[in-house]
Amino acid sequence: MNGNNFNELFDYKAEFTAIGLCFKDIKNLIAVSQHLDAEDFFDSRHKVIIREIFSLHAKGHKVEIALVSQNLGERLQEAGGYSYLIDFEVVCSAFFIADEIEAIKNKSNLRKALDISVRMQKDIHLFNNPKEFISKYYDQMSNIILGSAEDTLISHADQMKKSSTSKKNRENIERKKLGLSTHAGIPTNFYDLDKLIHGFRKGNLIVIGARPGMGKTTLLLNFIRKMNIIPLFFTLEMTVEDLADKLNICNANANLSEHINGTSSPKESDKIYLSEKDLIQKNIYYDSNSYTTPNYIKSRLKQLVKMHGVNCVFIDYIQLMHSDKRGLSTYDEITNISHELKKIARDFGITLIALSQVARESKGDALSIFLGSGALEADCDIAIALDRANSAAKDKYETDNEIELKIIKNRHGNKGIVKLNWNGATGVIENSYTERYYN
Repeated sequence: MNGNNFNELFDYKAEFTAIGLCFKDIKNLIAVSQHLDAEDFFDSRHKVIIREIFSLHAKGHKVEIALVSQNLGERLQEAGGYSYLIDFEVVCSAFFIADEIEAIKNKSNLRKALDISVRMQKDIHLFNNPKEFISKYYDQMSNIILGSAEDTLISHADQMKKSSTSKKNRENIERKKLGLSTHAGIPTNFYDLDKLIHGFRKGNLIVIGARPGMGKTTLLLNFIRKMNIIPLFFTLEMTVEDLADKLNICNANANLSEHINGTSSPKESDKIYLSEKDLIQKNIYYDSNSYTTPNYIKSRLKQLVKMHGVNCVFIDYIQLMHSDKRGLSTYDEITNISHELKKIARDFGITLIALSQVARESKGDALSIFLGSGALEADCDIAIALDRANSAAKDKYETDNEIELKIIKNRHGNKGIVKLNWNGATGVIENSYTERYYN
């Protein structure tokens, strides 16, 4: 291959400009991480740099040239040295990131096509049937154009080989006999809730609605406290500091007001200290970006799912999110966000639990309770209305601190009402005592 043809396989200017724009604006970085991988860059220096940029972004750090240089350490020379990094400062902000992404992707696809054509030449003698040969490489070439399309197409027979329904049925029967959980998802460890929704399932969008002050955020923190998950919590209302403190206090079963007022007893202080040590050992991530969009969530998950095994996303709350599309009405914006959140849950194979405000006049018994809902009621797999238990209908097992989770939509089972005990002083939510009397 001569030099001219070699240069046609990559676009140095587009790669350099794209990286420079990532340093200029986080929106550019989100767009690049959404559409490109490090392997889409040809220049070895650019691969090293963009990997470090993606890594810093996934960890929540502000991406700056000095920090990239510091984190690269001994690998700095592989990135061209500090003098090369400084050169990215001259990139003009007037460039459009979409144009650079398209140029890089086109060259990357061209290199992939060339690689396939080389393998075709080497493998052609292995095939007696030309149809098999063409079919094999046609699929690979098509995948370059269609992206991940080949991963989304599967026959029923292949799906049963991958995950047999009858095998799962036999396994569930055996697990039931042994007294083990048969939930398809990760158990919430709220027993009545698990009986209805069968745990948090991969690919599911769960929407929890309630009026202000009903304990929506507290419920999410109790999911983190009780469940075996690696969560990413997008907090659009509370600060990370307040949220983390509230989780520590709740996990310690300590009094939040006493902690704030400085009146905690020595015993309570010890509990808080031990709780903090316990939670530090777990992988819990927060993101407090006030301009959170679906694409921003995707850019975070693209790194955190692979690097840290994040399998559950919490959003507090939907109405504070922004759409990636501009000029939409509030109704259409929530509709767009709802569609995208469902796609995110499915594409990343995670459970996404989003809080929603509800209309103040709502009684929490219909899907229309979600404020400005758009398509929330249609997109979600499970819809839950959170409310305080009806004090006029107490029986001898109920307490003044009960909350109700009304399952008003459930694609995996029945609707119903789950009652849980809530301690307002500590924020701890536990299984209701009435569950002791269930079979």
